[in-house]
Amino acid sequence: MCSKSLLFVVALALGAGTARAELGAKEDSVEADRQAFSLGSKTSTQTQGYTVHQMTRDGLTLWEFVGADGTVFAVGWQGNAHPDLSKLLGNYFSEFSTTLQTTGRSPGRRSKQVTGNNVVVETWKALRVARGLAYLPAALPAGVTGADLGRQIQ
Repeated sequence: MCSKSLLFVVALALGAGTARAELGAKEDSVEADRQAFSLGSKTSTQTQGYTVHQMTRDGLTLWEFVGADGTVFAVGWQGNAHPDLSKLLGNYFSEFSTTLQTTGRSPGRRSKQVTGNNVVVETWKALRVARGLAYLPAALPAGVTGADLGRQIQ
């Protein structure tokens, strides 16, 4: 693995945020995460057969997308830095990091999409704003795409 890719993985894993919303976890993890990391009040919105929970704390906004079966199928974030992806992706982090190692680097790009067999992670960084979206394509509700989710976190 090239040193720049390794630095990217380490920077994402050690990011300044402390969000712990985990892909594939059940909906009760939303409140546990809010309390554990002192995130502000939670707002919930029902849309297209799923629920979006939004929480904010000191420059970090976190969205958890929960399907009708009660499972977190996507997580989005926006803040000063990317949150700790090892905690955010949970069991999917190893797949992400392995896929990242084999994904070519695009010099000058401020966005990156890493598509594994089970998880897609998109990250963007511009000026002082870091945004990202991680989702499980197989768990997306019918008629919903990753692009639909991305529009909800802008």
